[in-house]
Amino acid sequence: MQELFNIEGLDPAAVKLPRGRNGYREAYSLTGEHGSELISIQLAGVAGSLKGTSHIDVHGDALNAGGFDVHQLCKAIMARRGWVTRVDLAADDTDSLLPWAEIVECSRADQYENRITTTTCRPRKDRQTGKMEPNPPTYMRGAGETIYYGELDSDLSICAYTRRGPVRIETRIRNRAAATDVIRRIAEGEVLPELMLGVLRRNLMFHANGMKRKDRRPVASWWSEFLNSAAAVKLPRKRPEAHRSPWFVPPTRADRFVKAFKRNLVGATPEEIQGLAEMLYSLAGTSPVPAF
Repeated sequence: MQELFNIEGLDPAAVKLPRGRNGYREAYSLTGEHGSELISIQLAGVAGSLKGTSHIDVHGDALNAGGFDVHQLCKAIMARRGWVTRVDLAADDTDSLLPWAEIVECSRADQYENRITTTTCRPRKDRQTGKMEPNPPTYMRGAGETIYYGELDSDLSICAYTRRGPVRIETRIRNRAAATDVIRRIAEGEVLPELMLGVLRRNLMFHANGMKRKDRRPVASWWSEFLNSAAAVKLPRKRPEAHRSPWFVPPTRADRFVKAFKRNLVGATPEEIQGLAEMLYSLAGTSPVPAF
């Protein structure tokens, strides 16, 4: 914490947790004055890709509080050949450019396909029936209003909400290659607001209303103004070797085949899947065959 976040005079015993978490033997947590976690560090990964690694969480409250240089932190991560498991990029509409009522209207289940172009709401296959089902944005109301574009556990999802004052748009990146590339870009000096808006432009666009096909209609003027001419940023889906775990073992062709068949063979019995696995592993010339 002292090295990466410039926190002097911190007693490790005072912030050590009684037990590890998330597959790590040791865990340390620094909290704010109201008890919310600001930074956590987990050490001594137990097995698999975690073996011999450390994991650091930096929460939004820590970033808002300031006190350390995000650019330098990203440089330190890259210099250590670290990789990133999740990055959330947020932009607040402090200039009141975004008409919330129209965003809600565009995102309705019966409107979004006509008003929105997005990578996050593509149809998905139902695991029970095997059929492709629509995947509309999800609207929720509580302390404020929230719209989710895409599943929360997917590689990339977008969230828009009003519960903290101005409209906030968050891009939540869970794909490790994409998240690591965001950190690399910041470490190399890319301007964070432009990067965030560029990722947003690539993955979510609102179109003006009209009778023509949406791809022939212009982007909604308020969305163009909010994006501020940022160029679209496409993030990679595969990490460079330097930023993989040294214990990473790439899957064989047989592994990939079996995973695909397990995902798509709706209604197959365990015996049928096991027989298929044995056949594929035999063809690939690999052993032993795992139990499925």
